[in-house]
Amino acid sequence: MNVRAYLVKCDITFSDSQLDDIELVADDVIEDLPFTLQTAKKTYDQLSIPQRAIFLTLLSSGARINEVLNIRLQDIFWDETPCRVTLPICKGGKSRDVFISNEAKEYLQTVWLPRREAYIETKDKRTVGLRNRRSQLGTKTTNPFPYNIRLFPLDRNTVQEALRRGVIAAGLESKTSNGIMKLHIHSTGNFLG
Repeated sequence: MNVRAYLVKCDITFSDSQLDDIELVADDVIEDLPFTLQTAKKTYDQLSIPQRAIFLTLLSSGARINEVLNIRLQDIFWDETPCRVTLPICKGGKSRDVFISNEAKEYLQTVWLPRREAYIETKDKRTVGLRNRRSQLGTKTTNPFPYNIRLFPLDRNTVQEALRRGVIAAGLESKTSNGIMKLHIHSTGNFLG
C-alpha cells in the first residue's frame, strides 16, 4: 500500500499539490548492502566468540536478530542434516523452522557451547546491579525467555553494536546520504555465501 492509498483509507485528504510537497526519505533503504562472502569473513574476524556464533547463525539461517536471540537450547536438532532450528517466536507470533550451515553447527558445538556456561557466570556477576535496578524500577526485559535457557544470552543492542563495530574495524563502513550504515544487522538476512 502506498502513502496515498493509506491516507485515503484513513479518511485523510490532501490536494495533489500538497501531496507533491511531501518528501519521502525511504530511498536510503534501497542502499542497504547484503553481506558477501568477502565482507562476512572480514567482519567475522573482528568479532568475539559469542558474537561469531550469533553472526554465523544469522548468516546461515537468514533469520531476524530477535528470532535468533530467542532460540532456546531445546530448539536445535543437532542430529538432523542439515541442522534444523525451530525459531520459537517469529514475526507474526508463530514459530518456524530454519536450517543452519554445517560451519555454523560445528562452531556452535565445538567453540560456543563449551564456553557458554562460563559466559553466563561472568554475565551474572556483571549484571547483578542492573537486574536489581530493573526490579526496583519494575522494568522488564523485552525477551520472553530467561537468558540462561537461550542459546545466546545476549540482548539485541549488544549484538547490533558488536556487529557495527566489527564492520567498522573491518574497514567496511559505508553510509547512506542520511548517515545510516549500509552494511548492518539486517544485511545478514540477504547473505548468499
